[in-house]
Parts: sequence; C-alpha cells; structure tokens
Amino acid sequence: MSQRELLPAYEKLSKEDFQRACSSVRRLIEYGHVGPGLKPFFLPIDGDQFAYSHHSGEYPLPEFVSISMNILDCFATAVISAPTLHFPPIPLSVRCWLSDRDDRLTLHLEGTLTATEQIRPVEMTEDSAVWVASHLRALAEVKDIAPGDICWDRSMPDSSFWFDYPGRLVRHKVPWLGELGKDGKAQWPECELMMGVIDEPMRERARQAIGFVEMDDDGIVLVQ
Repeated sequence: MSQRELLPAYEKLSKEDFQRACSSVRRLIEYGHVGPGLKPFFLPIDGDQFAYSHHSGEYPLPEFVSISMNILDCFATAVISAPTLHFPPIPLSVRCWLSDRDDRLTLHLEGTLTATEQIRPVEMTEDSAVWVASHLRALAEVKDIAPGDICWDRSMPDSSFWFDYPGRLVRHKVPWLGELGKDGKAQWPECELMMGVIDEPMRERARQAIGFVEMDDDGIVLVQ
C-alpha cells in the first residue's frame, strides 16, 4: 500500500466553504488571536520573568504576547550590550505596550531601574540610543519580526523607543483597545520582562548575541 493510500480522504471544499474558512482564519489573525512562534531567547531568561497587564475582563492577545516576549528579549540584549551604558547593582526591567500614534497602532519600549520604591528610566545619550535601535532591529529580524523605522526622542534622554506595531492585529477589530479606564486614561496591553541586576556575565552574553547577528543597513533610526 502506498503512502498516498494511507492518508485519510477528505471531501473537497466547495468554493463557498473555502472562502468561509479563509474568512474565519483572517478574523482570528486580525483580532490578534494568532501569534508568531516564540523564538529561542538571546539571553538566559524564562517565561516566569514576564508579566502582563491588559484590559479588565479580557485575556492577553496571543499575537501581542508572542511579539512582546520576542521583542523584549531583543531590546534587553541591545540595551545591556551598549558599551556606553553602565548599570548600577539594582534591578533592570524592560517593558512594552501598545498605543495608537498618528492613527497607527504603535509598540513602545522602555527600560527602567528599580531601587526600593523608586523607579527611574535608563538614561540614554544619542550615541547609545542609535546603538540600541540599530541592534534591536537586527536582533528582531533574526526572529522574523520587522520593526521598520525605530524612533527615539532626543529631548527626553531616557530609553523610550517606538515603532509601528509589527503584527497583523487590526486596531478597530478589538474595540476595547485604548478604552478609557476608571482613572480616565486609555487602557492598553503591556508586557514587562524583569531582568534583575545586570552583571558582567549577562553583559557578555548580550555582546556575544550582538556579535552573531549580521547588521542590516536597510533599517532607519529616527532621532526626533
């Protein structure tokens, strides 16, 4: 018996059934219910180091969760590998969140240091911001994520970056995105990666990851 004969026989879909099936898959994608695969991390981190916050009563969007975990690994790698940045012995966290900026769904990134109850941003110079954004894009592309143009505001010397959301989620398909909360502020899903204290072995691991990734000159870093 041939291998072809061992395969189960399926009834051929009609044109209408095929179109309905395609429409159903498209709806799942546009609602953010289908996420890209989680790629191996550049840094020695695990799922327990990630935390999520999202709209009350809604579960985290699978696409956003997957992209966030991949991107935050890349962002942390780029930040702690920057030769001009120095980290005190206090925990580092990196986080990302969605918003709409200029009518486009946008992903924001930020790094913060936490000492007791004080939280302060990782301070950036223009040189370190260009380093982080350039290597972030190269690292993300290894994970099949294309962040496109990455922006950083030179008037705010912290580690806040943003770029067009690199997923297939459609903004108006998820009505609760950006809905006003009880505090009057727009509610957007967030993801945080808690890195802990950055030591020299961690920085060396990040530098090794950078060394393995070939830089791509097609990306644009916009310093505003």
